Amino acid sequence: MSAVLLPILPPLIAALAVLILRRGSAALALAGATLSLAGGVRLLAGALDGQAETLLLPGLPDMPLRLVSGPMTALLSVAVATVGTFVLVYAIGYMKRESGQARFYAVMSLFLAAMQALVLAGDWVLLLAAWELIGLCSYLLIGFWFQRPEAANAASRAFLYTRSADLGLYVAIFILIGSSGTSEIAASLEVGGSASTAAGLLLLLAAMGKSAQVPLQDWLMRAMAGPTPVSALLHSATLVAAGAILLIRSATLLSPEALFAIGLVGGITTVAAGVIALAERDLKRLLAASTASQYGLMLIAVGAGVPTAALLHLLAHAAIKSTLFLAAGDFQHAREYRF
Repeated sequence: MSAVLLPILPPLIAALAVLILRRGSAALALAGATLSLAGGVRLLAGALDGQAETLLLPGLPDMPLRLVSGPMTALLSVAVATVGTFVLVYAIGYMKRESGQARFYAVMSLFLAAMQALVLAGDWVLLLAAWELIGLCSYLLIGFWFQRPEAANAASRAFLYTRSADLGLYVAIFILIGSSGTSEIAASLEVGGSASTAAGLLLLLAAMGKSAQVPLQDWLMRAMAGPTPVSALLHSATLVAAGAILLIRSATLLSPEALFAIGLVGGITTVAAGVIALAERDLKRLLAASTASQYGLMLIAVGAGVPTAALLHLLAHAAIKSTLFLAAGDFQHAREYRF
């Protein structure tokens, strides 16, 4: 079996096992995340030694699905698995009194598998499938407490906001495949001219939805209606990170016009979301606004032509913000217990 499958298969198998067995859900999900982390570390070690891997899978005619492992994708894989593993450790205590644990842990595991597929995807078709799957999982996780009107409304709002912006990704992929004649991401990024500008702006639209950039930032703060482990995972290295990852991976495609637009959107969001964070009194909503602001900084770095800086900030933010959300959950639980 190719090593590039190692970060994806364990959480996927864990999700299926949870749904079938309906017991030991937390242990199965944690085992899947831990094995995914081990697979990511193996990929990263190989990538740093120059052992890049590519796995071709059956796909559309003349457009096979690709999984690729290079230094950047392997590093992102490790980040996703690391945050996912620690969030699941936290979730064992947080969710122990909740009903529907099999549903929770199955979707969390599927979410991790889909995010791993997204960061390791080497073609646009597979990336798009993983992109849509993380959107579906986020809807299910934000609305986990669907009996509560605010949770159901937040899940629907997040789904509609991100799905509307996803149209940009669909059209961008259509332009890139049509212009380059291939669905391979690396090859399609070599197109230039008006196709490059149009695709870059459309990719920005998709990233604005997922990474909660102005004016599409409202859903992210409302998503705090979901369980704290969900907030920690979504805001650090998975759903919200997907938009920034998309632009970082597409950096070589972006024309000066697209780079200017990306930097402008990031700058406006950094300031606007930062002001919103200062005005918030709810701790988790404050952190959510801060998340949008920090991803704005990443877009500024991409717009300035320094995607490596955006990548490094993404990794630092994933570690810090996931920890802050977990601490906020503990603080809120302590206050509820006390008062």
